[in-house]
Amino acid sequence: MLFRSCDVDAEPVAEDFPAPPKQLPFYFDAVEICGGSGVLSKALAARGLEVCPPIDLSNSKHYDLRDLRLVEWIYQMIAERRFKSVICEPVCATFSPAQHPASRSYAQPLGFERTNPKTYLGNLIAFRCLSILWVAWRYAVIALLEQPQLSKMAWLPFWQFLLQLGFVEAITDSCVFGSIHRKPFRWLGYDLDMASINARCTGGHQHVKIEGQLTKASAIYHPGLADFIEIGRAS
Repeated sequence: MLFRSCDVDAEPVAEDFPAPPKQLPFYFDAVEICGGSGVLSKALAARGLEVCPPIDLSNSKHYDLRDLRLVEWIYQMIAERRFKSVICEPVCATFSPAQHPASRSYAQPLGFERTNPKTYLGNLIAFRCLSILWVAWRYAVIALLEQPQLSKMAWLPFWQFLLQLGFVEAITDSCVFGSIHRKPFRWLGYDLDMASINARCTGGHQHVKIEGQLTKASAIYHPGLADFIEIGRAS
């Protein structure tokens, strides 16, 4: 006599598998946006923090800030406080004072020709990163944005608006942490002890001029600088 089990399906169904014992956690102490190589993320993870994989186009085509769905997802993660802190590092490119011919000036930081593809893209990424900071402020989430000290992005009306809301600037010279370049960074932060991030060159050493192939390398945080940035609530 042949028996056929009546509890075996031809195809697997959800009921065949046990449910997770509890809700899967999806909370991060920090997320780095437009962080490129993710040096800062690695430094934060080394301290034992839960760090989201860096959201950068170089890591995945799905990490493109031009996609509004990605931006909306970041907003939602902030609103639900699944991101406890956000660090934005938009590429300065057309905002750089070294760009020649220049796309914009300090008097016209939005650009001489805003419909120019490079200028438009620079504005778009800058606006979206600055808007992420505004959303973080709205939900009382720690926020930090980085640019080279002389980036024209700091002259944008939106940047100045965030300063009026209570964001604070700080300047850090990379040479203080062992870099051969002085490479000063400008930080715009909220709910952080920004005074502790100020670290200016004290002199007594030489700086290697940034030019040619060194330009791209200098944009990456020196490991000592990455270790220095403290993500935590201001006391």
